[in-house]
Amino acid sequence: QRFAPQRSSEREKKMGYSWDETERGVDKRPNQIVGKPEGLAANNTTIASHKVRPFLEPKETDHVSVAFLARAPKKFVAKLGDESVNVRREALMTMSKWLLAHPTHKATQVEAGGVEVLTKLLTDEDQTVREKAAGALSLLGSIHQGVQAMISLGTIDHLLEVIKLTESADTRKNANACLQQIGAYPDGRAAIVAGKGVPRLVEVCTEDVMFGDAMLSLKCCLQDDAGLTEALEVGACKAMVHVLHSSKSPPVLQHALRNLSLLTGPTTAKQEAIQEGAIKPVVLLLQHEAWPVRAAATAALMSIVIDVEGKKQATEHGVIDTLIDMIHDRNLPVVLLAVRCLGNLAECKRDVLAGPMESVYTGTFDKALPQLSTLMQSQDRVLAKAARDTADLIKWRP
Repeated sequence: QRFAPQRSSEREKKMGYSWDETERGVDKRPNQIVGKPEGLAANNTTIASHKVRPFLEPKETDHVSVAFLARAPKKFVAKLGDESVNVRREALMTMSKWLLAHPTHKATQVEAGGVEVLTKLLTDEDQTVREKAAGALSLLGSIHQGVQAMISLGTIDHLLEVIKLTESADTRKNANACLQQIGAYPDGRAAIVAGKGVPRLVEVCTEDVMFGDAMLSLKCCLQDDAGLTEALEVGACKAMVHVLHSSKSPPVLQHALRNLSLLTGPTTAKQEAIQEGAIKPVVLLLQHEAWPVRAAATAALMSIVIDVEGKKQATEHGVIDTLIDMIHDRNLPVVLLAVRCLGNLAECKRDVLAGPMESVYTGTFDKALPQLSTLMQSQDRVLAKAARDTADLIKWRP
């Protein structure tokens, strides 16, 4: 027994592994065997891991490596001014990834002069460079420092030129995205309006009815008082009605209807929209298969029918029965807007009840009362209040 551990140790040493009693399992077998690799393959691996690596000569490449911390923004600016088109492309793609990596990267890139060099690249001879430059500017436009730099450097005018003259849909999309980022700030909207952006965007909206990017850019301008006034002067209502007649794209129709809702805020704008024939296409779009289009059409109609002439024309096109059907819609925004629009239409009975159309008028609106009574019990307080107000307008008698 005294020599058993020694024989075991000699056997373990000879076999190349070892263990002690604490490493054995319940069946007295080792749980872990630690062996030393031996043989030709093991020797080659050891030699390869310890050999000296050869010196590599630098080679010409278009790849742009990202420097860390403060060196990256300046390196990007230098690479974007390179004569090689491939280097500029690679730098723009790497910069876009770097800007998205951390929130502080955008501010440091603006401070390093990124907006200035990207603005110059909007007129680059290469289409891909122009597209990527507009995309990078849209990323820098998400912070206020970037917007201020674009305003001072005249980037807005270059973006408007790209939207109007460029044939590439992707480039126009990136340029519009940048304008929308700029228009998210009050001073940015004012700068777009001051740069005569409204008439140029209205012209683009009229010519391009396939994409809704310019519609969103125009929407930013309509939220500015001076932009809304200028839009009405250059015939934006007529342009939106033209889009409603020409386009079949649900997003484009939705954006045009939302712009029409903003444009028809003033009373004179409501009358202008009615004269341009906006009632008929808007009423037809109340039955569109896409519910966002139905909701936008209801909101636009709700704004227009505040005018008495708008109420009359909408009633002639059978809008009351359509709205009564819409209050059974499965989408809450559509139901809420339909209820409110019925309330706006019901106000015109003050002029109708004294005439021979009293029975026809009251009979048409009374069809909505059962569903309005149900909606009064809704858990949504806004919808319940709107249903009560509309029901009171329908039941009102002089």
